[in-house]
Amino acid sequence: MNLFEELRFFYCLVTFTIGLSMKPGTQLRCVRCGFRLDEVRYVDRCPQCGGLLIPTFTGSLRRTGGSGVWVWGRALYTAFMKPKVTLGEGHTPLTKSIKMGRSLKADLYFKDESKNPTGSFIDRGAATLATALRRFRVRSISVASTGDLGISVSTYVRRIGLTTRIYVPSSVTLSKAYKTLLTGGRVRFVDSYEEALLRASRSAKLYGVMIPPSHPYLMDGYRTIAFEILHELGGGKPLSLVVPIGDGVLTMSLYHAFKDLSIRPKFLGVKACRESPLLREIYVMKPVLHEYLEEIASLGILEVVDVCDDEALEASELAVKNEGFLVGPVGASCIAALLKTGPEAVRDRVTVALVTGDPLQDPYIMKALLERTVGTREELLTLGFTKTKILEMVAYSDPTHPYVIWKGLRSRYGLSVSRRTVYKHVEELIDAGLLKVVSYRKVGGRLRKVISITESGLRHLT
Repeated sequence: MNLFEELRFFYCLVTFTIGLSMKPGTQLRCVRCGFRLDEVRYVDRCPQCGGLLIPTFTGSLRRTGGSGVWVWGRALYTAFMKPKVTLGEGHTPLTKSIKMGRSLKADLYFKDESKNPTGSFIDRGAATLATALRRFRVRSISVASTGDLGISVSTYVRRIGLTTRIYVPSSVTLSKAYKTLLTGGRVRFVDSYEEALLRASRSAKLYGVMIPPSHPYLMDGYRTIAFEILHELGGGKPLSLVVPIGDGVLTMSLYHAFKDLSIRPKFLGVKACRESPLLREIYVMKPVLHEYLEEIASLGILEVVDVCDDEALEASELAVKNEGFLVGPVGASCIAALLKTGPEAVRDRVTVALVTGDPLQDPYIMKALLERTVGTREELLTLGFTKTKILEMVAYSDPTHPYVIWKGLRSRYGLSVSRRTVYKHVEELIDAGLLKVVSYRKVGGRLRKVISITESGLRHLT
């Protein structure tokens, strides 16, 4: 073999080796048009039809070395990407129910996703997403979030030094608002989730990329919930899964993960019956992935159940007293759905209820649970971040009018909410007896209400 042939052989060998190291063990497949993406490039939707891209794989499921979600090796689309980002997510407890399962006459288990680093199943996807963002050298991201998505993604991308812009509805609970401020880069509170999506999209055109909830690199990590359940329970008995619907991404991730494994579980999807700070993260008029969820429902394997605040609080109380789970209303919503549907929904099936979200860290939610258990003399109101800040501003200032409050919210807390929204919050606080009108003042030719905080309002802050 002459020198030229030796160099050519060496070049081919190196090229082949690099190709092996870059080739993923799975594919991205479009659920709508069936397009399969084989090459390695950054995408967040189908490049042909704009549909949902799902990671898929064939072969046997095996645990490998590594930590976090990466123990599932070649079953993950992002497994070939290095270096891998992890905070030890995954491996969450699958705990058999004692009392509640007996009362439902069900073989019931709780998959406790609140044990993830930031308290949410989203950490699994944040690990695979952050790894992919580093692989594709993304420098800045924008996220629209109702709480957990922004907290989780911004926490993980801090590990790789990315700049984040998080847009959050002002109705978010106090604890999630503070966590977002702590973990995020630039945080903006806006009137609604729809506005948050619009702001994040605009921001991405100027600064990096937007991370939609249905990002395939997020869904890649969510699939590990299915892997863990199957690894621990096996596939011998029919399976039911109770999951929060939200935007529909978790349900779709699990459905296709089990489909790859030739398992066909039934899904009980849970959503909030109305918008409230208590269950804001599982309230949607129409899920982002509604067209795909409707297709699953037409196959007879998805049923959607509405859960209201009082039902979620009751489930939280039962989880604490009967099972020893300190779980908030969002996490307990799946338990509430089971209680609402009764034994018929899960008869003759192994049932797994996903428990996710912070375990009772919001002071107003804890107050609400205490009201149920020990009772109080006055009704407790669960306030969102904006109303709480309005109360604080009025409590620590002289009597003032709503226009001054609106300006203060923008300058102090970066709350980009409209005057109309602030005025509505003030009126609702007056109706609730937490604020009161003490006089009227003429400002700029207009007569304005002058408000102050009531004794009930002060007690609410303490």
